[in-house]
Amino acid sequence: MAYMKYWILLSILTLAQVECADITKDELLGRCNPAQHEDFVKISSEYTSKSNIYLRKEAYTAFQEMEEAAQKDGINLTIISATRNFNYQKSIWERKWDKPKYMGWERIEVAKD
Repeated sequence: MAYMKYWILLSILTLAQVECADITKDELLGRCNPAQHEDFVKISSEYTSKSNIYLRKEAYTAFQEMEEAAQKDGINLTIISATRNFNYQKSIWERKWDKPKYMGWERIEVAKD
């Protein structure tokens, strides 16, 4: 349950720091390359075991603050997912959508699952 406290904190800190007008439609749709975008930063190996993953600067700063607070509670946080481009996110959705377990399911039930 403690992880939920930190996830909520990250969400609040990020929303408090990012104005909606600052986020472009291309960013929302995943049609930008975070490695080449000035508003994104590469995540340090200190916080993830993955390579070349990126977050918006505001989200990364909020994570670092949250991680520091979690450490004080004896909790280690690791970033396991970050910004995804449209094609990568689409491939995840399609891979999950076409799972054999969904054979015969109504599409609305697949989406809910």
